[in-house]
Amino acid sequence: LMGRFRRVLNDLALKEIYLSGRRYTWSNEQSPPTLVHLDRVLCSTDWDELHGECHRRCLASVVSDH
Repeated sequence: LMGRFRRVLNDLALKEIYLSGRRYTWSNEQSPPTLVHLDRVLCSTDWDELHGECHRRCLASVVSDH
């Protein structure tokens, strides 16, 4: 299933927008924590050429739980 998803991304020439500041987007807030990169944002190469300076930023969990 993931292989098919990756092929679609490649076929459509989609890329992930850079995530600044963190490697993971979700934590279960336990000790030790479970850290996961859940949220992804994809863009086309045309969009990236117009808005290449764009990046994503994770908010602290006290601000957003998503």
